[in-house]
Amino acid sequence: MADWDGGESQRRLGRHHEATGPLDDDSLYSISTQIHAGEWKGLATRLGFSAAEVSHFPIDHSFTAEQIYQMLVTWRNRQPVHVNQTEALCKALKEVGNAQLADNLTDNQPSTSKQATTQRALSCSQTPGELDDSSLYDIAEQIDANEWTRLAAKLGFNQARISHFKDNHSNVRDQINGMLVAWRKKQPGDVNQREALCKALREVGDINLADKLSEYSASDVQSLNAANICEDELKSHYDETGSFVEMNPWCDDLKKPIADMFTKLQLITGEGKTECTFESYEDMFLLKTREGKLIPMAVLSGLAGRGKTTLFGKITYDWAFGSCEVLQKYKLVFLLKMCDLKQESDLIDAVFEQLLAENTSVDRNALGSYIKMNSGKVLILLDGFDELRTTILNKSSFGSILKILNRRMCRGCTVLVSTRPSHLVRLTTKELIQQPFTHVRVMGFSEEDITEYVNKFYCDEPTKAEGLLTRIGSSDLLSVLAESPMLLLMMCSLWSEDSEFPETMSGLYHNAVDEVGKRKDVSEQEIKRVVIELGKVGLQGLLFPDQVLSFKESDFEPGVLSLALKAGILTTQRVVKGRVPHSSVQFIPKTFQEFCSALYLQNLFEVDTQEFQKILNKIMSKSPVDFEYLLRFCCGGNEACTFEILNVFLEKCKNRLSVEDRVGQLALHCYFESQCKYLPPEKFIQAVLCDSIELDGLNVDTLLSVAYFLRRVAEVSGSIHLDKIKTLTIWSCELTRSIKDIAFAMTAMTNLHDAKFIDNTANENTHVLKSLRHLPNLVSLSLCDIQFDVTTSWRMHLKELKPLQELDVSSSSLNGQDMVHVAESIKYLPNLVSLDVSLNKLVGTAASWGMYLKELKPLQRLNLSYCSLNGKDMVHVAESVKDLPNLVSLDVSLNQIVGTAASWGMHLKELKPLQRLNLRNCSLNGQDMVHVAESVKDLPNLVSLDVSS
Repeated sequence: MADWDGGESQRRLGRHHEATGPLDDDSLYSISTQIHAGEWKGLATRLGFSAAEVSHFPIDHSFTAEQIYQMLVTWRNRQPVHVNQTEALCKALKEVGNAQLADNLTDNQPSTSKQATTQRALSCSQTPGELDDSSLYDIAEQIDANEWTRLAAKLGFNQARISHFKDNHSNVRDQINGMLVAWRKKQPGDVNQREALCKALREVGDINLADKLSEYSASDVQSLNAANICEDELKSHYDETGSFVEMNPWCDDLKKPIADMFTKLQLITGEGKTECTFESYEDMFLLKTREGKLIPMAVLSGLAGRGKTTLFGKITYDWAFGSCEVLQKYKLVFLLKMCDLKQESDLIDAVFEQLLAENTSVDRNALGSYIKMNSGKVLILLDGFDELRTTILNKSSFGSILKILNRRMCRGCTVLVSTRPSHLVRLTTKELIQQPFTHVRVMGFSEEDITEYVNKFYCDEPTKAEGLLTRIGSSDLLSVLAESPMLLLMMCSLWSEDSEFPETMSGLYHNAVDEVGKRKDVSEQEIKRVVIELGKVGLQGLLFPDQVLSFKESDFEPGVLSLALKAGILTTQRVVKGRVPHSSVQFIPKTFQEFCSALYLQNLFEVDTQEFQKILNKIMSKSPVDFEYLLRFCCGGNEACTFEILNVFLEKCKNRLSVEDRVGQLALHCYFESQCKYLPPEKFIQAVLCDSIELDGLNVDTLLSVAYFLRRVAEVSGSIHLDKIKTLTIWSCELTRSIKDIAFAMTAMTNLHDAKFIDNTANENTHVLKSLRHLPNLVSLSLCDIQFDVTTSWRMHLKELKPLQELDVSSSSLNGQDMVHVAESIKYLPNLVSLDVSLNKLVGTAASWGMYLKELKPLQRLNLSYCSLNGKDMVHVAESVKDLPNLVSLDVSLNQIVGTAASWGMHLKELKPLQRLNLRNCSLNGQDMVHVAESVKDLPNLVSLDVSS
């Protein structure tokens, strides 16, 4: 529908929903004016709205009439096709006591034939000259409040009807709008409403408004017509291209409906305490700012193959088939591949080149006008910002697509743009996307999602599905790779043949290429030659300043191109640029371009080492992280290339080779891919290792590479290099798949004196203690925010940590029985001076473990804060610690021990060495303080007492 005022109406009433049944917008608006302000919320409840939903209508709309109208429209749009909306609404009206309105509505219900006519009309496009609700409301705001009755009379209303409008609406604008809606409703279908209203406005002397309304009439009809044709073409295009997914990347005729195969992805937004996981992609469209406004822009970041492209395809499919309610407000949905775009690219040009038929009848200018005037009805999906053909951006050269991203154009449209994480910072700058926007991390598949996907793939072969899932679960790396939908599809395809997978990503891709050769009856030698030839072209594209990902057919040798297209390594599509059609050739997916390029580099290393070095130096002089997969694939199974690449890392990036730096992590990925028999160069090892290692929030893939490196160093050289490490800290990491390798490496860290494991996830933590028990210099150990299973073996290893001086097991979900095991074990530690067991729920259990405290004779500091201790617990604690000759600090803060000091206070006076006593926030009362004060007065060394609240 057209906005005659240039789109300003989008910020006002949202009365633009197309009717989906007998109750059209006009009818609902008329009904809304007859519902009392005091009864509409009850009606909404009976129509199925939750209290939370009802509360949102007043937030989004200022006037009661608007709130009621929007509630009715929302209800109407939710109804299935078979529901008689009039009957359902009448029933609810009677339930809230408005029988008169229900009866009137029943009397006016159209006949079956009329309903069919109405539905058919509503399913069609807006007719020329038709005025929608938004336009009428905006016109109402332009009409003089003192003159509107003259216009009403000119439009055929008598004085009684005019009085009726006044009586039903307290607000003058609503009176005028109600009159205009009623006038429009009684117009025959062949009347040009816009022209008729213009004529009446001129006759009552409102020439300016009539001229303004006339001015937009012709162009609005053209733009609406263009939008209607474009909508039909887009839905047809998405129907043809998005309804099925390939079950085998190299077999075009093996497909399944996307509705059967699509598996939801892990979509996460926010950080830390604000982090949340979306139940479905629809949630992205519903997020609002603190002020309650919808956020129209979202950035989806995720590694290659995590499902970003498939997700966008599912969105277009759902829009085309009307299977997602949140998408139905969009008349136009554009899915554009950014690998075919440059910074100068124009939205309309891209739509014509990528989405519309070559012989389309859509008028370019009219479509642009519609988008400009109705931006709120446009959804733009930009797939692959990291593949944009321009790498160095110049704001002055931006075309309309990038101007839409930085909100210089088409404000109000919804934009979703995907990118690899490496390009996220570049995308979210002041030149492009600024706040407010939603950052969504596309994490691929969870363990449950992997199971669901494999079972869907092998829906008729459950035994194969079970076997593949068992194989994936048995391998750390395969479990990681399976989180990528693209690689999981590849695994499913390969599993049918060999039932064997390699340990690395490069190995998996090698298997995939071998599978291509087998399926296409091409020899291993020939397929290798083809891949290398493809890689020569692909590498040139990757090294190009604007990183070319789309090629011409003439870039490839004819024979190579033919075989690659046949095998499915390359794909071609017809595109039109400057109205000149040509074929665009691409790798499927981009990682295949990087894989083929890497194999070309490996071959080049054998035949022309000097040229190999030249290219490698060029990569390193740019940014090695931008060529992550190229470098990793190049090291795959090739020790010679790996050592050459690691030496260049050492030469060019020596100061960035720590495990905390992305460059250092990439270098370790390269070593992992090689699966070398030998250690990296000694200087490389020295550059990676330092006296303090901190692994903070590393993803599972990176942890695997780091852990592999550490284990290999320990296996080959023992403690020669690892004895350099004095402090090891691992924060917020998923250690389940790498804990064994890390634990093995720690056995060689003979000079390690401080180890911290904080807020990590691991199924078996016993490996950690087992690896530490023979380290002669370990004096401090923190095992915090970790779920521990305090088994017999755990206790056995703990008591072997003889050098240990400080132990922190705070916030580790220990219970009373766990504390018994901990206390029994640490009594064998002759050097323990500090024990922190805070933030564990130990209420009512001190009787079972308190007696062990008295055996900790060297103990100087004891922290039992926030352990939910009660008065009886405090008795056992105080009785035990009174015999500790070296205890200088006791912290029992944040325990609810109100009114109990009489039972434990007397023991405090025996703590003669005590210097600091913390009883903060213990809810002590006055009588408690008497007992505490009487006891501590006899402590000669006490310098700090905290009883604050």
